[in-house]
Amino acid sequence: IRKPELILLDDVLSAVDNHTEAELIQYINDSGKTAIIASHRTSVLKACDRVLLLDKGEIIDTGLFDEIASRHPHIQEDMIHE
Repeated sequence: IRKPELILLDDVLSAVDNHTEAELIQYINDSGKTAIIASHRTSVLKACDRVLLLDKGEIIDTGLFDEIASRHPHIQEDMIHE
């Protein structure tokens, strides 16, 4: 339990300030562990190696956040209003 190979985070970074979020993302990146992160925060998604865009539980696109955002321009606007 103390040294997991996989970390699963379900929107936990939404409750922290930007500085703490950046520190936690850096810690996760430096840990060498695989992390699955559910998030609506653009800053978190930009730090990910791969993003899955879901719609009604179905994967509709995958790639880097900027690639997905270019193919689905509405998602950044939707995220801003949440």
